[in-house]
Amino acid sequence: HPQWSHLPVDFLCEMLDHDERVLGIEILNTNSEVDYSDACESVWDEVLRTGRQCYGFCVQDHLQSDTWRGKIILLPEERTQKSLLKALRDGRFYGAVTGEVKFEHISFDGKTFRAACSEEVFFQVISRRGVETECSGREIAFDVPRNMFSQYGYLRLDARFGRRREKLFTQ
Repeated sequence: HPQWSHLPVDFLCEMLDHDERVLGIEILNTNSEVDYSDACESVWDEVLRTGRQCYGFCVQDHLQSDTWRGKIILLPEERTQKSLLKALRDGRFYGAVTGEVKFEHISFDGKTFRAACSEEVFFQVISRRGVETECSGREIAFDVPRNMFSQYGYLRLDARFGRRREKLFTQ
């Protein structure tokens, strides 16, 4: 629990560097506050600012909750165990608070980052500089310049759906 344990970012980076099987950190779990204000996106962003690959995991800590918040939605190429594990290792998944609202499409063709959701949401494209752009709707397209890494460092996308308190997190 990076947010609650107050582990220093240097220590989190040391854990990420320790073994290639360490893929990321927990950014949200079942016990998160109702408004998800304690999701550790700021810690995730601090780690990403170091240039490391770090996936954000939304997890269910225990079975004692009837809300079942924190899900990972895998995007495998096919429905096999091998493909599911490969999708997880390659970051072809997204995190969700409840899973009620879904990404219908996420892509990057080297020039434009695109996403579409099953419902109208509030999108935010986030980089090491902060929020790069935001909009409401079912789709977003963000043009990325050639020098993306020197300018942005990383990009990730959040999508919020207010009525159901849903939030989606991309890698």
